[in-house]
Amino acid sequence: MKNIPNFGSMTLGKKIRLLRIDRKITQQELVGDFITRNMLSQIENDVATPSMKTLQYLSETLEVPLSYLVDEDNDDEFDEFIEYRQGTREEILLNVEKMHKSFLNNQLDDCMECCERLENFEIKGEFLSSYVKKQVERYKLRCLTMQGTKLDAEEFLKKTVDETDLCRYNIFLSEKFMQEGGEENMEHAIDCLKYAEQLIESFPRHPYKAEVFKALEATYVSIEDYKNAHLYSTKLLEMLQK
Repeated sequence: MKNIPNFGSMTLGKKIRLLRIDRKITQQELVGDFITRNMLSQIENDVATPSMKTLQYLSETLEVPLSYLVDEDNDDEFDEFIEYRQGTREEILLNVEKMHKSFLNNQLDDCMECCERLENFEIKGEFLSSYVKKQVERYKLRCLTMQGTKLDAEEFLKKTVDETDLCRYNIFLSEKFMQEGGEENMEHAIDCLKYAEQLIESFPRHPYKAEVFKALEATYVSIEDYKNAHLYSTKLLEMLQK
């Protein structure tokens, strides 16, 4: 550990900034590949609150104990970090949505910030935890790719496309075929929906399952195949009653 300067009582952001200046390193040198420079700038200006994982990284890079950055004797401050790390279900889903919207709006730093925050939430529930982990991994890869990082194409597709993405895409295709009309297009729509059904078959309560069943029922009704329409109407009812 290097000598630790006594900066007195100050905010976390100011403490990190003065430590960085004392160590004579730039923001880019401090963040490395761990977080974005924009994120560090927000932390130093007390605009953003770093995760515990980020604080651990900063303390190691600045060569100070973690306790120097987060004083556990300060109950209010420490509780704030613990609450931030654990998160609630609503906060988790809100950050997933913000991550998605930031990416669509080409706000890559904001998207990466959401990814970092989600990585440090302690998520209860196997399905939600697995879902968030996959989403974070995909969006981080997407952002890195758009920022110029070279990734193997096969690896990129493998990690950025999952069953949910393919299911959503096939639902979209089926809607396009149905809008165009005609017997052949209706068959294509059914093929898309049947494939979407197969993709999420192993998920008992997948969020797209009801939509797929409704679409299949409507498509079969449109071609007067009432037997299969009844089949998917029954499947939908059974799923909703569970």
